[in-house]
Parts: sequence; structure tokens; C-alpha cells
Amino acid sequence: MKNLVFLFFIFFLGSCSIYDINFEVTPGHEKKIYVKPFSNNTNQYGIEAPFTNAVIDEISNDGRIITVNSSDNTDGVLTAVIKRYILKPLTYDVDGVAEQYKLWIIVNVSFCNAETKEEIWSEDVEGIQIYIDALRRKIAPDIVNNVLTEEEARGLVWEKLSRKIIRKTIKQFAQQSKEIQDAKALKIQI
Repeated sequence: MKNLVFLFFIFFLGSCSIYDINFEVTPGHEKKIYVKPFSNNTNQYGIEAPFTNAVIDEISNDGRIITVNSSDNTDGVLTAVIKRYILKPLTYDVDGVAEQYKLWIIVNVSFCNAETKEEIWSEDVEGIQIYIDALRRKIAPDIVNNVLTEEEARGLVWEKLSRKIIRKTIKQFAQQSKEIQDAKALKIQI
């Protein structure tokens, strides 16, 4: 009976795995994407370039799509506008000095077909990082978790947003490829 319960438990854990889009790339048929330099509509100067670079790095790390340097000879164009940058104190020390912050960044991202200029997807994506400010609070990082500078927290938000954006883009590429294959199969049948 214990073995049966154990096997059921193992089966249950295996069925709880995260679903991932199966998007295979065959040589010569790689999807190419142009990441247009992102825009910044906030009062935070110079944050758009690190975010653009984080997205390009995430594409390179993923490996299922390729970045190109121009909108010529590409399958899709990814654009983004940083709309909101909110840094909000969450907790204060006994002297009323902020110790913990919430960094919340909202970005409007759109992805369009380079050939038809048709928008494939567009939405506001947000990233949040809660941290203890290392510059305002004199705590060694190894004593307390999440002791970061604002710049380090922003870097973590860029990583989270990049993963969300690339996951969505790959999902759309996979869906678009499936629709093209279905249309070709339907044409062959007719």
C-alpha cells in the first residue's frame, strides 16, 4: 500500500510540471526579430538602453529566435515604451527613514509582422521588485536578503520583463507557424 501511495505521489508531482511552448527551429528556418530601441516616457533618464539590451540578451540566451540589426529581412519587429516608473517606500525605520521599497515598472510592448506590418500582439507588461535599499540602510547583504541598490533592483525587473516578453513572442511565433502549417495542409487537401 505504501508503494502505491508513493507511486501516486510521484505521478502527481510529475503532472504538475510547467507547460512550455515547443517551438523547434530547423536550420535555415530560424525566426528573425528586430528589437527596435525602446522608448522611455518616464522621468528616469537613460533606462531604456539597459532594458533594450536585457531583451536582446534574453533572446540570445533562449536561442529559439535570432536578433537582427534592422527591420529589413526580419520576421517580426518588437517595440516597447516604458510608461511608468514607480518607486514607493514600503517600510520605515524608527527615525522615519524609508528602508524597504517597491519598484514597479510598466511597459507597453508590441510585436508586429515585419512583412505585413500587422500587429501580432500588444499589451502592458509590468515588473515588480521589492528590496531593502543598500545605500540608505547600512546592512551587509549577507545578513538580510534583498538588500539592493535601486539600479540592481531595476536590473532584476528588466530580467523579469525580458523573460515575459520573449516567452510571449515565442508563443506567438509558434502559434503563427502552426496556423501557416494548417493553412498549407488545408490547401493541399483542396
